[in-house]
Amino acid sequence: MKMAGFISGNLEEMRASATKMEATATSATESGVKTHTATVELKADIEGAMTRVLNSFTAIGDDINGFVVDTQTQLVEAGWDGASREAATRLGADLQKQVSDLVGLTSDALTAEQTAFLGRADAVLAEIGDKFKALMDQAHTQYADLGNAVNTTAANFEEADRTISVG
Repeated sequence: MKMAGFISGNLEEMRASATKMEATATSATESGVKTHTATVELKADIEGAMTRVLNSFTAIGDDINGFVVDTQTQLVEAGWDGASREAATRLGADLQKQVSDLVGLTSDALTAEQTAFLGRADAVLAEIGDKFKALMDQAHTQYADLGNAVNTTAANFEEADRTISVG
């Protein structure tokens, strides 16, 4: 229904436009929040995955070292003497050191990669999550302000029509 007045146009259409602008403002904010949340989750997922890889590799190294220690213990308990026992003991100690060294090097490399991935995730969070959210917050403000201005204009037109019709 079109309200025709002396000054105003279609007040219902103006108010419907204002409602759409306010809905667009809300949508912009929700979009910014969702994007920010997704980038925060991305960082958490990267951290979790890298931690699982590191823990898994460390557990494998611990298992191998445990096997070497068990084998050396069995050698001692077997009462086996001689040069071959000493060679086996040295070999076990060497293997244990190599596994420990490999676990240490791999842990250091994985930790460095985790730090690098998390640094990149922080950059994504700053660039996409934070900046996009800020832009969407700004869009929200602008659309909400525009919707308010249209509603105010419609109310002013309506008031002007009432004033003119009385006068």
